[in-house]
Amino acid sequence: MKKKVIIIGGGYGGVRAAKALAKHKGLEILLLDSKPYHYLQTDVYDFIANKTTITDISVSLVTLFYDGSVNFLQRKVSKIIPSENKILTSIGEELSYDYLITANGSRTFFPSFIEGLSTYAHGVKSIKRSFEFKQKFEEAIYKKVESEGTCELSPDFNIVIGGGGLSGVEIAAAMAEYSERFFKIGGYACGGISIYLVEAAPTILNGLDKFLIEKSKKRLEELGVTIITGDKILKVEEHTVLLGSGKAIPMNFMIWTGGIEVRRIEGDGFSYNQRGQLKIDEYCRAIGFQNVFAIGDCAEIVNTSGKILAPTAMVAEFSADIAGYNVMASIEGKGLKKIEFDLPGILVALGGFYTIGIIYKIKIGGIIGYLAKKAVSHMYKWPLTLKCKQSLLKSCK
Repeated sequence: MKKKVIIIGGGYGGVRAAKALAKHKGLEILLLDSKPYHYLQTDVYDFIANKTTITDISVSLVTLFYDGSVNFLQRKVSKIIPSENKILTSIGEELSYDYLITANGSRTFFPSFIEGLSTYAHGVKSIKRSFEFKQKFEEAIYKKVESEGTCELSPDFNIVIGGGGLSGVEIAAAMAEYSERFFKIGGYACGGISIYLVEAAPTILNGLDKFLIEKSKKRLEELGVTIITGDKILKVEEHTVLLGSGKAIPMNFMIWTGGIEVRRIEGDGFSYNQRGQLKIDEYCRAIGFQNVFAIGDCAEIVNTSGKILAPTAMVAEFSADIAGYNVMASIEGKGLKKIEFDLPGILVALGGFYTIGIIYKIKIGGIIGYLAKKAVSHMYKWPLTLKCKQSLLKSCK
């Protein structure tokens, strides 16, 4: 009898685990997600800057596994019952499993202690949020074009980005470069789109290599981004962002990248950290369970140095590899693989054809970095789109 494996979440980790397990015979694999597509959030900065379309940041989960190697079901999971090896969906279905991999990801965290943040700020952890933000950004540019004849009377259009981590920096750079290029190409005199990047830590990209911090800061300043560090956002009003220093920034719209929260699923017996992530053992198994694995953003993943890794696409994929291997090893009675990986590096897209990064301790920048970033994106998405096409062709025969 085939072993049943359920994977919750069609993000970077869930898709990776599904593809890996699909190579093995004797498995019945079910992938669940509330959305019918895989969202490529790591490329959202180009989408917002109007370089790509919505099809460039999404892959259909329906056609990806149309060949039957994995069964995809568009469902939201409401509860896990590990004592019975079952899950419940939001429409009341009971689905049983032999092995479960939770890869339910995360969403933008809007802390309640920042008054007005959830009301007036936007996140980019979903296509819907990114699309809404992109529309508002393009509307802002359109309004500046419309006001060309009276621009000397029109105040600047202010965009505030809360959070100077990787997402905040990449989005700020992409928007600044795009708006600058737009007005120059069109020959418009009326520019005036101002971008503020606010970070509570002493520096942007806090915790990353000094090379990345300094190069990013210089690039953002060259693009006209106003960087404010060491200052907290205390309150957000409809058209104003108030900082701890007493400074008030006029704001037309705001994007928040200052943190995430786990898409937590109700379940008995699980252990969580303060961020809501599932605690796992060295084999990616949820603490206390032999057949429940957790990967990606929803899990507390610790590297070989004992450091909790930031929730990134690369971490999700690496943990998916380990969980997928260990599911098969458990079935076949083999030894399990431990979490023993360190990230090979990082790339930071800074608008236009400019990207910096450190890959295996080698520092790169400019057009070389840009080409490296594009190569990574292409190598990830191309096999997925190819599989979608192949699956559709097989279904038509």
